[in-house]
Amino acid sequence: MEKDLLILKDKVIARKKAWEDAKDPAHATSIFVCNRRIQKLNDALKLLAELELIDGYSRI
Repeated sequence: MEKDLLILKDKVIARKKAWEDAKDPAHATSIFVCNRRIQKLNDALKLLAELELIDGYSRI
């Protein structure tokens, strides 16, 4: 499960980077949409961190 979490975490981080690069400062809508998606990806990273903790405790 640890390997799966790392792969998923890498994918989320890559997608977050893509959205950060996609922001167009000339368009407020673009910034809003990108920031919203980045926030959702940050939430996903928090959930993955919690899963890593749970997985770590389940191995003890």
